[in-house]
Amino acid sequence: MRKLLQFLFIWLPMIFSGFAGSGQQISLYDHYYFNPTIYNPAFAGNKETSNIMILSRNQWSGFKGSPKLKALTIDGNIFNEKMGLGAMIYSDTKGINKTIGGNLMYSYRINLNEKSHLNFGVTFLFVSKKINFTDATVQDVSDPTLLNSQESKTNFNGDFGIAYFNGKFELGLTMNQFLSNKSTYFTEFGNDISYTPSYHFINSIKYTFTLNKEKGILIAPQSIVRYTKNAPLQYEVNTNLYYKKMFWIGAAYKHDYAVSVNAGINILQKFDIGYSYNIITSDIGQYAGVTHEVMLNVKFGKKEKKEKKEKKKKEEEREPEVVEEKDTAKVKKEVKEAEVIILEAPAKEFEDENGNTPSIGVYVIVGSFKENEYAKKYATKIKGKGYSNTNKFYSGKRGYNYVYMFKENNIKEAMQKIDQARKDGSKDAWIIILTE
Repeated sequence: MRKLLQFLFIWLPMIFSGFAGSGQQISLYDHYYFNPTIYNPAFAGNKETSNIMILSRNQWSGFKGSPKLKALTIDGNIFNEKMGLGAMIYSDTKGINKTIGGNLMYSYRINLNEKSHLNFGVTFLFVSKKINFTDATVQDVSDPTLLNSQESKTNFNGDFGIAYFNGKFELGLTMNQFLSNKSTYFTEFGNDISYTPSYHFINSIKYTFTLNKEKGILIAPQSIVRYTKNAPLQYEVNTNLYYKKMFWIGAAYKHDYAVSVNAGINILQKFDIGYSYNIITSDIGQYAGVTHEVMLNVKFGKKEKKEKKEKKKKEEEREPEVVEEKDTAKVKKEVKEAEVIILEAPAKEFEDENGNTPSIGVYVIVGSFKENEYAKKYATKIKGKGYSNTNKFYSGKRGYNYVYMFKENNIKEAMQKIDQARKDGSKDAWIIILTE
């Protein structure tokens, strides 16, 4: 009986929690690409908005007592995005075993330069594991061990994660269950049966490519690798195609286990709804039944406040007036009369949407933003008014994205566009001169 219970309570959950026979103890999710905090606390608070996510996963419906996983996560950032906080509660049922857990996440951000930053994250978690003997199917129903209707233990553990961000590139590394606290569940004939969580290492890498900037079409391939001692290496590759952040479709290959397809939609820029379906490719596929997952994410925290804050910061990044020596007196007179700020800087300090150095010239600026997303939206708005040459470039030195309506050959021509720029673009239109 002891061996049977050891199998039911210790080894069976390991098998169910990963691919068949893998021995992994960390539950699997299809929507890790949407919210990596479920594996790596370093991602907590890394998005612009705060988020509440609900997950429901049913696995291998063809088996009695098949795994069912429910999870709720919440995360956001504080102190000007320097820190992230999060929490998660979940219920994971596998046969006669049920795990209820919860965790608290904390992350800290270190800016490496204008484009990249490094996040460190830690998780403190509790796990309550319970075995319900009344649901067990056994040969000897009179076994004295079954007189206990259930056995449960609560344990504490922790995760540690690192995440590196550089523009559209993301790299994550997590060490799960690093405390490895031992739990003894029951004793039979003086022999303890115990369970000790193993270290799990999870690596993830992701890059987002822009296929069509105007139409907002992006593709984001991602891979994730899981490793734990005495278990086969697991990996999967996932690719999603996004359209204007309104909906997405994707597919994933899970090594030696399944192929999955997923899709999602964004409603009112507040609600994300996702669905994934697994096609089992391993030997148990013909018996496994349906495996699928549903996700609902709710965004909160107003972007509008952040956008207004960026517009106010526009004044801070303007530098003292510097103009070319040629026709200096005439230009200064025109500048004074029009109250136009002029900034001169080397073109090599800037880059366009493709990462190239913009051409030398005089640019009429109608907006400057810290966030690239706001700059893109504003440029699209100006283009909608008929100014098809509107575009933007970025200064790593200053940390701002600049939206321009006109590009001229000299200051005089640019000054002639100021009134038009202030009428249809921004009342605070100004000029940047990019030099060699």
